[in-house]
This record gives sequence, structure tokens and C-alpha cells, in this order.
Amino acid sequence: TQSTWGRHMSKLASMMEIVVFSPETLQAFAAQLIRGFEETTNVSTITHLLMSTSTDEYLQCCERHLDNVLSNNRDDKSQLMIVQWHGAEHEVPVVPLLFGASNPLSKVSSPTIVIIHRPEEIILRYGHAKVCDLLSTASAIVLLGNCFVQEYQQMLPKKLVTSIPHGFFAVGSPAPPFDGVLILGTQTAMGEMRHLEDVIHITASAHEAAETYGDLSVVGLVTAKLTPRAERELEQLQQHEWFKSRVVLCSKQELEDAYQSQQYTEISTFRAWIAKRYRGRVVICEPVTTVEVGNILKDSFDINVQLYHELLRYPADAVSPLFKTPEEPISTDSLPPVTHIYQQQFYPKVEYAGSLHANGGPTVALVFDSPSMKDVELSEGLQVLFVEKDTSTELPNFVKAGQQCVDMIRTVKRSEMTLHNVQTAESLNMKAVANAYLELYSSLTRSSSSY
Repeated sequence: TQSTWGRHMSKLASMMEIVVFSPETLQAFAAQLIRGFEETTNVSTITHLLMSTSTDEYLQCCERHLDNVLSNNRDDKSQLMIVQWHGAEHEVPVVPLLFGASNPLSKVSSPTIVIIHRPEEIILRYGHAKVCDLLSTASAIVLLGNCFVQEYQQMLPKKLVTSIPHGFFAVGSPAPPFDGVLILGTQTAMGEMRHLEDVIHITASAHEAAETYGDLSVVGLVTAKLTPRAERELEQLQQHEWFKSRVVLCSKQELEDAYQSQQYTEISTFRAWIAKRYRGRVVICEPVTTVEVGNILKDSFDINVQLYHELLRYPADAVSPLFKTPEEPISTDSLPPVTHIYQQQFYPKVEYAGSLHANGGPTVALVFDSPSMKDVELSEGLQVLFVEKDTSTELPNFVKAGQQCVDMIRTVKRSEMTLHNVQTAESLNMKAVANAYLELYSSLTRSSSSY
């Protein structure tokens, strides 16, 4: 039986034109969402992605494109504008540009949906009043999880505020059998919300836990871009006496030369090679450029360390508190260097990152026990390992988390988790997410359409 939504869509138009306005920092999500729209069978779509690294060029590009969209409008074609707001420090500020003084979107009568990726950071950076002002002309506000929906509903009581899950970019594979190696770390940029210190802590804890068994070698691995903040963090960490015994700074040339000399040739031999060479330590290396090595590294991680900090809350006296309007948007780079972050209470970020949604397996994510990560677990069904807060110290319990990592890798739990997550990725794919946005579009236009 055709659904009410399906009947409604068929009466609206035979063609749907969708324009996605996005900062470059959300390039992967934007491209995957467009792919989801193109795969949907509910309506034929024409999609456009407007993205730029330059603020000045972006506004001019958007204005030209909107003029073109308006001039080519037809009765048999519906239009939907989707605007992404990341909240990151160095994004092209798409929402402030499109909903600011010139407000080019005001020319368009089509529904405009704003996707909020970091709801708390946006408020901290821009302030409550500015966020409300910028979103005042949007048709609907979409968050990627439930934990901040109520706050935005209170801020914008006349707006439709809802949540649509992030969705998975691809479908991976379940974990391979236990081979005596545990590799944990990340390939995603360090410094803005991810900290090298966290990888060092969890590697040390997991290594200590593994020593009681004798059949497991633990290695930490960071093959990621280091932002200027992460580089400053690394410089400060190097001052500690323990640094040389726990951390190895490795050049990408070393990894690529080892591959060329056939010290490893594929995933299993790489895991054996790095475990023998760097057992118990964290290897920090810039991203490799050889495609074959990059593919091996990508699929070699057992634990994807994705511990997100809300940097705008460190230190507490350096930033505006929630819902207090700053005089200017707050700059993350202007804050003092943060390395010894666990000398004070830590603040997990409200974040639903694409790095958690690559493919569902064979890697298992390690995340902070936080409201947004509970969203990911409960609303999306993704099974993860949590770093919980120690109630006696109010700090992350890395000792317990390290033991959990070791227990998972040595038992059937890893296979069970990754099999479940791969199935989750199959069902919550980008086509399913795109259909959810089309349903939202339908609800926005239903009141003005007749059945």
C-alpha cells in the first residue's frame, strides 16, 4: 500500500531539485548525503553541492546559483535547500553567510533545512542570541541526535526542531579472528577535539591489562594530521620523562620503506611487524601518501579512539558559559594550550562524527560516556566501548576502559559487536537518511498542498 508520504510526494512534483550548501569541513557527509538522494526511488532528484574553502567566493557562488535555480524553476519541479552548520573553528561559516545581512536564501520560497552538527559548540562559539537570529528564517532545524533537541526547541519555539541520524557511508566487514595483536588509535585529525594524551593513556592502560595474559601485544597508532594545537600539545608532552618510553615519533617514510622492502605486505603482516617493533608504545606518524600503505593502515585498527572534548569549555574562565552571548564568535585557537586536561573536570563534546560512521566494521569505536554517544548507541544501534567517568575523581577511567579493550579483543565479543555494527550500517545507510529528509520536506509542505 502506498504510504501517505508517498502519495503526497507524487502529487507535489515529478522532479525534486536539492541544493546542499556545505563548508569543506563537512565535504564527506555532504557528498554521501547527495549520493543517498540520488539512490532514492521515491522521487527523481537533481542534486547540487555548493562548497568552497574561501568565504568571499562562497557567498558570490551561492548567490549566482540561487539566481540560476530561480530562473529555471518549473511547476513540475519541487525544490529543497539544505544548509550544513558544522560549528568548527576553521569552517567556511555557511549559515552566518547565507542567513546573515545579505540573506540570499530569502529570495527562495522553497523549504530550507539547517543541519546542526555540533549543537553545543555552535552556542558556545556564537552565543544564544546570535544563533536564534541566524536560524530565525530557516524552515526546520535538524540535529544528528536527540540530546540537544530540547534546548533548540526552547531557543526556537516556533520552529520545527527534530533529529535525523547521521547514517553510515559504507558497509564494512566483521572482525577477523584473534591474532594476538591489539592496535588502537586513529587516522582522524588531532588537536581540535581529539587529544594525543588520550591515546597515550588508553594504550598504557590496555598494555598493562594485557601483560597479565601474556598472549597479547598492544600498540597505539596515530597516523593523522596534527593541527597546530596538537603540535603544541606534542611539544609539551615531550618534556615528560616517560615520553620516550611510551611514544615513538615515526616518519611516514619509515612505514613506506618497510612496505617497499616487504617487511610487511598486507594487513596481517603489518600487524605482526608493528607489534614486534613497537609493543606497548604509541606510534605517532604523519599521514602516509602511498595508497597501498594507506589502505593497509586503514583496516589494521581494532579500536578507533574517538574521544571528543568540548575545547571551548577548557579552561572554564577562558570562554563564555552556555547561553551567554559573547561579543564576537569565540576562537578555539585563541585559547591557552591544553595538555594537562585531566587536572580539571573534563567535558565531552556533543558530536556525531563521520569517523564513527565509516562502515560499521571491523573496527570498534572507543568513545566517552556522554549524551551524544548514548544517542549513537541507543538511537542508531551502533555498539561502542565507553570510557566512563570515575565518580571519585570526576576524570575518565582509562584503567577500566583499557581492560575492556583487552577483554573484547580476546573474546567473541569483538566478532559479535562488529557483526551487529555491520548490519546496522546496512540498514542505516545514506539512502535511508536521505529518505528521512524527504519525509521532513513532505511535512513542511503538506499544509500548503491538497490531497
